[in-house]
Amino acid sequence: MKKTIIITDFLLIILLICNVIPVNAREPVWNEITRDYRPYYANFSYDVFKYLPPFPQDFWIRKDLFDTQQISTDKLTPEYYLQPEILPGWFDWCEHIYGSHDKNLTGVYGIAVYPSLFNIYNIGVNETALVSALIYTTLGVEIYQGTRLIPKYNESNLDVEIISPTDTFLLAPTYPEFDSSWCNVISFKITVLQSGNNTVEIWEEKPPEYKDSYWKEYYGTKYASGGSILGMRIPKMKIHVYSPINSDQSNDKGLERGFFNENSWVFVLFFALIILLICGAYVRHRKRKTKKA
Repeated sequence: MKKTIIITDFLLIILLICNVIPVNAREPVWNEITRDYRPYYANFSYDVFKYLPPFPQDFWIRKDLFDTQQISTDKLTPEYYLQPEILPGWFDWCEHIYGSHDKNLTGVYGIAVYPSLFNIYNIGVNETALVSALIYTTLGVEIYQGTRLIPKYNESNLDVEIISPTDTFLLAPTYPEFDSSWCNVISFKITVLQSGNNTVEIWEEKPPEYKDSYWKEYYGTKYASGGSILGMRIPKMKIHVYSPINSDQSNDKGLERGFFNENSWVFVLFFALIILLICGAYVRHRKRKTKKA
């Protein structure tokens, strides 16, 4: 039985749809200031990145493979996942946060997981699936944060294990510069014990007391236990697991529960064709208008 892992974050779906239509990929450009291939930023200092690895020449290729699910998160090495450009929304917010120094955009809490929503289809009893994601400090956070991730699920139907690197994290600040431990990779091994549909929720809690006390003493006022109160009241991540009840059961039932599945490529290609037809009609209209002029 072939199991399928689908990432269903809304932002990622948009990226996937957009990538069906060929676009000009971002070309790597040598940056004389940073002596690597980091993009040029006009409104803030490159000191923001001084503790990070050099920006790789093939970063945009790896990011595209990551965004389009051609490689899983655990295939990213630190020189890739430690670059804030890996996150969706970076270019929308970087100038506001690191260029304007607006204190309304900085704070002391913020922990997130990306991607945060997965669907696992066609997985049988006693089979396992590996799911990986990034856990990171959100942009503009000025202190260290200690946190612990707790999987919640039906233990009669599933077994869930955090296999990398641990269930407890110390996430470093992202303001006024990025620390080298602001982001990490988390991996889960999920084993189906009984067939059926199940959901794994990953919740954030405060770290164990002995670690929490040590970090408080070491970092003082530059440390907080866990994220915000609101952040600990909603799951950081959800993994939907669809295991057929028997081998003759149609896969369609499970696939209908996810927005983006194997059959959705038909919709995506149809959507791309419509856009191409619209663009072609627009070009022909412009040509006619030019000739008349």
